[in-house]
Amino acid sequence: MNGSLHRYLQSHFDRQIIGATDLYLKAELSARSASVLDILRQLVGDETRWKGNRQSIAYVKLDGIPELVVRRGRRGGWVSPMVQDIYLGFRPRQFVELAVATKAFSRSLPVAEPVGAIVEWLAPGIYRGYYLTRKESGCTLWEFVQKARPRSELLAIFKQVRHALDELQRAGLYHRDLTLHNFFVTNRGRECRVLVLDLDRARFTQSPLSSRLQERNRRRLLRSVRKLDPLEKIFDDEALCCLGLHEKR
Repeated sequence: MNGSLHRYLQSHFDRQIIGATDLYLKAELSARSASVLDILRQLVGDETRWKGNRQSIAYVKLDGIPELVVRRGRRGGWVSPMVQDIYLGFRPRQFVELAVATKAFSRSLPVAEPVGAIVEWLAPGIYRGYYLTRKESGCTLWEFVQKARPRSELLAIFKQVRHALDELQRAGLYHRDLTLHNFFVTNRGRECRVLVLDLDRARFTQSPLSSRLQERNRRRLLRSVRKLDPLEKIFDDEALCCLGLHEKR
């Protein structure tokens, strides 16, 4: 399985192994791998530069290359205080995510453009990982709804969120961890588009998602809505209908 993963990645990215660090990067980045690693080391040494959910997002700017987003692997739940960014295994999650995202992007699904992944081996089977995408202008769905906006604009975006999820499900892509942090509202000029972020642990099935997996997606997203907006100040029945999350009471 590892062999097929690496063969697929090597057909789309340049691979370099520098010391204990394993990199898959787009060609234009591969030529600047030393600079990428230098910036990454600076980021790792400065917690103030990490943003977003779990302080997992930072930005990389190299001359002549559009700005990039780097997301470091960060654990949630009870285990996070002990091993917040350390993972076990010989099939790094960032490499698997890169393969899934590349397949999704090649099918014109609403995901951010993947440009690489970096794994730092601390010991055999023990690693830290980083995943890179092309930076888009905009904000996460949760950030988007925090600002005062016309009701019609919110509902229109919620319908786009549902449409983006429907696209993924028809293509057989099961996300596993849909939250309000994992949808991104772009703002290219006057147009807005919704992308789905964080394909860590996502997988493709052989056919459109079964009703069982669609229901899991729905319940996971609804759980995020209830957690972040328990008083239903934003996500009332009408909003939930637009998202496809309405529950009869």
